[in-house]
Amino acid sequence: MDEDNNAEPPKQEAPTEVPPPTPPPVDPPQPPPNPDPKKDQEPKKMSKSEKIMVWATCVIAAGTLVSAGAIWLQWRVMVKGGEDTKNLVTYAQQQACAAKQIAKASDRNATAAERFATSGELINKGIGDAVKKLETQAKASEGVARTAQDSLYLEQRPWVAVVITTEMLPIAPGSSAVTAAKIVARNTGRTPATHFHMECMGFADVDMDGPAEVPECDAVIKTDLGTRRNELERRFTRMRPGITPEQLKIVVDEKVREDAEFVKKIAMEEDLIIPPNGGRPLDGLVSGGGASGKFHYAVGRFTYRDVLDRSKTHTTKFCLVRWGNTPLELCRRGQDMD
Repeated sequence: MDEDNNAEPPKQEAPTEVPPPTPPPVDPPQPPPNPDPKKDQEPKKMSKSEKIMVWATCVIAAGTLVSAGAIWLQWRVMVKGGEDTKNLVTYAQQQACAAKQIAKASDRNATAAERFATSGELINKGIGDAVKKLETQAKASEGVARTAQDSLYLEQRPWVAVVITTEMLPIAPGSSAVTAAKIVARNTGRTPATHFHMECMGFADVDMDGPAEVPECDAVIKTDLGTRRNELERRFTRMRPGITPEQLKIVVDEKVREDAEFVKKIAMEEDLIIPPNGGRPLDGLVSGGGASGKFHYAVGRFTYRDVLDRSKTHTTKFCLVRWGNTPLELCRRGQDMD
């Protein structure tokens, strides 16, 4: 403030004279046209740094566009991936639901299969039991039928056994001829016996003090020939004191041959038929006395067939015995027939 008060007042300048205005011309000249500044301006050349800046700007702009495009594409991929993921999740859920349904259906099928298997086992067991019962019944029926058939066959077939009788028995079917023999092979069955055949016939003398064993026919035949020859040799030696050994052998062989022919003749009568309740005389085969103080056995075996089953051959074994001059009787053992 003190400085403003001490300042000198401004000097006032004298007024200048103003010239009078110039009157405008009658035809004033037109001002020249303004030149085009662009035409007048010459193109300015860019410097190297400016070029670099422009190039860098373009590159940055291009990179920005590329980045923007990449970001947009990534966003689209993410959106698309999200949709696909959602679809996959939905599909997976559907698959899981379907799998659960399939599992439930499988469980139901397994349960049904188990029930069916159980039912099948029960059915099979029932069928097996029924089949076994039917088989048992069939076997029982077959057994009953076979038993009935066998019983009928046994009732109707011929039965031929050696008996001692005083009856007058018929010799052949439809014949009036009878036999008064005491020892006969008698048919006690209801059908004829055919092809009667004497297979074995033998005699044996056994000491009374020895064991009471019934000799077998085949064993008797083996030993009876030698016994028979010895007996014949002693007999002919007593009857012909001067007979030579050569002559004795010839005579004994001839007698043995005659005995064998006789037995063979009886044995080969295979066409012989014994009717029901008929008989075949055996007196001629088993006649003869035994040695004093010994049991005299007559044992044999014959076969025959029947008209009911021609494939079967029946066999009968017999045994007769006497001691001293007693008549022949049936042995207590040694009788058999099938």
